[in-house]
Amino acid sequence: MAWNFLNLINFITVFQLLLFSFFLFSQKKGKKVSNRILAGFLLSTAMPLISFVLYRVDLSAYLKYPFLFWFGNSFAFLWGPAIYLYTRSLIFRNFSLNHRHAVHLIPYGLYWAYKIIAFYIYGDPVKLELLIVGKVYNLSDILMVGVFLHLLILFYMIMSLHSLNIYQEEIKEIFSSIEKASLSWLRFVILGFSIIWVTGLLNSIITYMRGSPEVPLCLFNVVYIFFMANFIVLKGLRQPEIFSGIDKRPKYERSTLSKSDAGLYLKQLKSCMEKDKPYLIPSLTVQDLSNRLSIQPRHLSQVINEYLHQNFMDFINSYRIKEAKRLLKNRLNEKGAILEILFEVGFNSKAAFNKAFKKKTGLTPSEYMKRNQVQ
Repeated sequence: MAWNFLNLINFITVFQLLLFSFFLFSQKKGKKVSNRILAGFLLSTAMPLISFVLYRVDLSAYLKYPFLFWFGNSFAFLWGPAIYLYTRSLIFRNFSLNHRHAVHLIPYGLYWAYKIIAFYIYGDPVKLELLIVGKVYNLSDILMVGVFLHLLILFYMIMSLHSLNIYQEEIKEIFSSIEKASLSWLRFVILGFSIIWVTGLLNSIITYMRGSPEVPLCLFNVVYIFFMANFIVLKGLRQPEIFSGIDKRPKYERSTLSKSDAGLYLKQLKSCMEKDKPYLIPSLTVQDLSNRLSIQPRHLSQVINEYLHQNFMDFINSYRIKEAKRLLKNRLNEKGAILEILFEVGFNSKAAFNKAFKKKTGLTPSEYMKRNQVQ
């Protein structure tokens, strides 16, 4: 037995990951599929750490049961697919796991096929001898498997970020304010996971060059995983239910909207915006506006996109900015006018207001007020 700070942190992190996994598997509320994929991701993260703890604390376990030596590490091949499928499950409406997703298990299967041929087909005495003489745990083995694993994780991180970029654009067709529906925290998780990938890559290079891993990097990774696990579980469970996801189908596929109806809807829409000013409602969605106009949400979205060449958020914000400009001109000498006005016209935050205002006018609200004071 050899207990030190690194081993203790490893043990605590493993316990936490297993606890979170069990908790998520047992959740009956929210997005069950998302929770279970996240549980699988945390479990796949825990298994290599269990192998690491056994290797450092109680090596005799591998001497008694040599088949365990590669078992835990194999789960690292599920990290990339798990985080990618978790991202997709949050993004797309009615996402479900099916036989097509089995393709993501191919790298995991290839790894096992390689290890079965090189190691697992033999009995325990031969396995032990192979481990002792370094026939299946040599530098070339570490390099080959390591390169494959790191390229795989990099590929899935890129694909996850690409899916998020699509999502961020699509939600602008549904919400006038996207703060509550944003998955920016998930982008943070994926980028945070890239830090684990980079340190893991550095450790693999050092292991290949020296023959042993760098302990400080191992400690950093374990502590980092500890905090990332807490963050992702907290954020994942608290994700608001106001947004059920986006469709995978192309926009307006099989649309039944005629040109004459589109023209009529456009007149109704502009009239409503000028008279009723629904854009002043911060939480306004395309569904809310379609209910008010008695127009199908998909047709309303199509009119805004194809006839006004805007997404829903930009369309609503154009009216908000127009109203804000009017109010700012009337309150040029009032302190705190910008903060009051941004809430009056339907924005939820100063950052969102400033970004939308500058996009529309080329100026920040402060610059706009100064320019009008001079005039």
